[in-house]
Parts: sequence; C-alpha cells; structure tokens
Amino acid sequence: MIDLRRVRANFDRRAQTFLTALASVQVGPPRPRDRVAAYVAMELQTALGRVARSVYLAHAVHGRTASGTKTGLRLYPSYHAALLGAAKVIKPKAAQVPGRDEPAWHSPHHFGVVSSGHGFPITVVTGMDPWVDTIRAVKYLRHFYAHRNQSTWEEVRDEMFSQFAFVMTGHPSEALVSGAPGSPTPFLEGWVWDYVDTVANLCG
Repeated sequence: MIDLRRVRANFDRRAQTFLTALASVQVGPPRPRDRVAAYVAMELQTALGRVARSVYLAHAVHGRTASGTKTGLRLYPSYHAALLGAAKVIKPKAAQVPGRDEPAWHSPHHFGVVSSGHGFPITVVTGMDPWVDTIRAVKYLRHFYAHRNQSTWEEVRDEMFSQFAFVMTGHPSEALVSGAPGSPTPFLEGWVWDYVDTVANLCG
C-alpha cells in the first residue's frame, strides 16, 4: 500500500538535496551554476509528477488518506486499472501527447481533472492550485534546459516577465540561481520551497 507520509518524506529529502546544491553555487563560476540550475529544474518537475501519481493511486486503489483514514473512494482493484481509469478521464478533456498512456501528473490541470473526475476531496483536487505560477515557470525552464535554443529561451523570458515582473536579459541560470536584484531569495530556491508546500498539500 502507498504510504503518503513516506512519499512526502522522500520528496522533502530530495528538496533538501536541491537546496544544498543551489546554496553551493550561488557564488562562483557560471558553468557549475548552469549545471545545478538545469538539474534542479529537470528533477523538480519529475519529482512532483511522481508524488501526484502516488497521491492519485493512494486514493483510487486504497481509498485512504495520508493518516490511513478510509475515504470510501476505493475505485479500482489494481494500480494498472487505476491508471487506465485516469487516462480515460483525461483524454476527452485535455490535450495529450500522442501515445501517452497516462496524464501528465506534474500538470495542475491534468491532476485536477483526474481527481475531480473520480470524486476526490476538494483538498486533493486543488492541491496544486496555490502554486500554479511556480509549476508553470518550472515547466518552461525544464523545456529550455532540454533544448537550449532561442525559442525556449524566449519562452522563459516571457514567463518570467508575465508571472514575476522580472526582466531577464541574460542566461536563465544566472537569474534563477543568483536571484533578482534586491531579492533575498533566488527564484529557484523559492520555487523549491513552493514545491515542498505543494507536496505537503497533496499528501495531507
């Protein structure tokens, strides 16, 4: 059975690894900062997806909250059946990459549609909502580090301005690891903490 307390604890340990890595490169040559920024951005989205998938399965298969309380929502007899059920809920309501067998678990929209479609408690359905801007920014950042071209740089630049009123002129890693002028917390560090709160929200 999936233990959501353990899921949350595992994520918190991972987040601490991210924060330690970011702290170690806030000053120093640009190249290590770029490597760490890329690592954190790529892994944050992946880690959140794993947590969201576990939360869905815990409710859909076991019908239990993080404390072990029964919710009465045991909808499927197995993980496989639950994942097929999630795909059936999401496909008519959200665009998917052709051939994808599951929802994009890191997506607040996909997770919300699947959770509400199965009648999960509203606290689960809206678990990612307070941090949508952060999750969206990390998605664009991950895309940039995966492709590193002009169009993905422009996506990050536009997102940073529209969501955070930050004018990014140079390489994203510099701003994301060093922080905006006058800000005590670098963007990526703050986003890691937002993800910690998101996971706490999801796992209860």
